[in-house]
Amino acid sequence: MSLKDTIQGARAEVAANSKPAAEDDKAAGKGKAAASADLPKDDPEAKPTGFAKKSVTRAKPARQAASSVTVVSASGKTKSKKNMATMSKDEQKEERRRQREAEDRVDTVAQILLDEDPAYKELRKKWWIIMGVGFGCLVLSFIPLAVAGNASADYSTPAGFVSIVFMVLAYVFIIWSFVFDWRKIRPLRKVHTAEASGMTVKRLQAVLDRDRQERAAAKAQKDAAKAAKGKK
Repeated sequence: MSLKDTIQGARAEVAANSKPAAEDDKAAGKGKAAASADLPKDDPEAKPTGFAKKSVTRAKPARQAASSVTVVSASGKTKSKKNMATMSKDEQKEERRRQREAEDRVDTVAQILLDEDPAYKELRKKWWIIMGVGFGCLVLSFIPLAVAGNASADYSTPAGFVSIVFMVLAYVFIIWSFVFDWRKIRPLRKVHTAEASGMTVKRLQAVLDRDRQERAAAKAQKDAAKAAKGKK
């Protein structure tokens, strides 16, 4: 037997052995496809795995953005705020008006609570004294200049010296009043503003009604006192 015949015989033997294996693989593939076709589509056990599972997860639709924004107040109460972008011009105008009214209501109640605070009343009295002394010194600084006449332009004269001293004192007291307000009164104002911001609408209205009644009673009492004086 020649070498050529040997090589051809080997090729024929390899081809004969590989053909049954290919037919077995093909039959196995058909069996798997038939098994997968027999499974119901909504079978909960037929879960995607691997890359298919990730693809299914990514294919889920994202949640749509909310049409309104939720705001949490300082008191921990949630308040819904409408989306201005979806409103008409008239609705936006009305919503801004409501927001301004709400802010004004809070500011008014905060001022009422501040006026009723004894500590604020005491500090406010001191502030008025400091501010009054400052403006008083400012007025007194012009008196020597008015009395001295033409000599007032020369600050080396006694009148000019007294004028500059009162002027410096006026600036000192006025600046002191601003610092006093910022260091002493401003913290109290912030406390009562936060307190009013944490109130409900019903409680805010109750404070406003109480203050209105007190003012009306005080005015009636004042008018009665004037009427009594007029009769005498």
